[in-house]
Amino acid sequence: MTHLHTDHWNDDHPKSLNHQSVPLSDNAMHTLTTPGQLIANIPGTLGFFPTESLVLIGASAEHCDDCDGDDAVVLAEHGPILRVDIGDLRGYTEAQRILSTLHCTVVFAVIISKAPQRVIDELAEVLYQSGAPGSVCGAHSLVIDACWHVPDIAEGELYEQWFGPRVANHGQLHDGWWSAVGRVPALETTPSFEALKEAGSIPASSREAYINQFRDSNRFLGEEECARLHEQAMRIGADLGNEGFLAIVSPEGTEKYDLHDIVCDSALVCAEIAQEHAAALAGDFMDRASVVDALLADEELLFTIGMWLAHVRSRDVALAQFLAAPDAAALIMEAVVATFKGDIRANALVILGVCSTLAGHPNRFNAALNLATNAYPHHTLSRWVMEYYQIAGFDSVARLLKRGSEDSLTTYMEELGWT
Repeated sequence: MTHLHTDHWNDDHPKSLNHQSVPLSDNAMHTLTTPGQLIANIPGTLGFFPTESLVLIGASAEHCDDCDGDDAVVLAEHGPILRVDIGDLRGYTEAQRILSTLHCTVVFAVIISKAPQRVIDELAEVLYQSGAPGSVCGAHSLVIDACWHVPDIAEGELYEQWFGPRVANHGQLHDGWWSAVGRVPALETTPSFEALKEAGSIPASSREAYINQFRDSNRFLGEEECARLHEQAMRIGADLGNEGFLAIVSPEGTEKYDLHDIVCDSALVCAEIAQEHAAALAGDFMDRASVVDALLADEELLFTIGMWLAHVRSRDVALAQFLAAPDAAALIMEAVVATFKGDIRANALVILGVCSTLAGHPNRFNAALNLATNAYPHHTLSRWVMEYYQIAGFDSVARLLKRGSEDSLTTYMEELGWT
């Protein structure tokens, strides 16, 4: 390896960090017995094919009773997996910080790049030295147990070992991990790819395609109509959230619409959509896309959801109802994302990501949250969800969101002096 030259690292413009934690089933976990299988599993786990990237994979390991040698171990659990752009020192430091808090037994690195060997050598040197005192990566030092390089993740592509593998304090990895070179196996046979296929999806061709998979315009209403809806939803939603109620005047008199009504109505909306589109919800991606098209043309529904998501109070009391009906809620939020901007869209992206995962489409979570945090850096909920997800995992995020939503009505009633 050559000496590290830090001028290859761009610390001024950090790129976004892609993080996905995907525990596999017991059978699937034990099929990752070679570096090639580990590399082939990356696109399905991330949801896209990474290029010019450094991927860090945390895992736990256990002793292997069926392997040669008393100290042989195999991977027992795979995840989290984090991706940063080649040359993004700040992103790598953040990835180290996340992994250091998760107490992974092993950490593997995969360099996916067509850069000259000198650049690969220098990056591998940083990885090799990252656990040493005084490394360029700051306080969050992390021992990388092994590193491989592959130009692209494709079947038959040659991968090479740059250093490792060892598992500190846990013996040696079994012989399947020790080949200096190998070929990437068929991606379709990996656990993560099979899980995506079962969900009616495949990895996106690039990170850009993955992040931009959600529609950003409503072809049924048009730009001017969407702008009008957005202005009305923000204005009326602010009144509803600030006061806790609206006074709705009709020929029959004045009716009070408050936070209690949102709890009932949000559950009712999800139930109606689930019933009306039951066949499509049980079908493939194209069937679900047809439901989104129908929702995109429903101006009244879009205004109502937009009004709820325009203020933190109304958003919070509705959230538990969306989480309880994730299939329908994810499709509703996809239509909202295409129609609105600003905080309404950011809130919809968070709910879309969480509900998609609850509905069996976990590859959409990272895309939705990355889009929300990148496009709306001021948005508190998306930042909190992403940061807590990185520390505690998805189940903890979903559980806390549900509990917080269920408690929010009482909290806001006290704030508004209703008790």
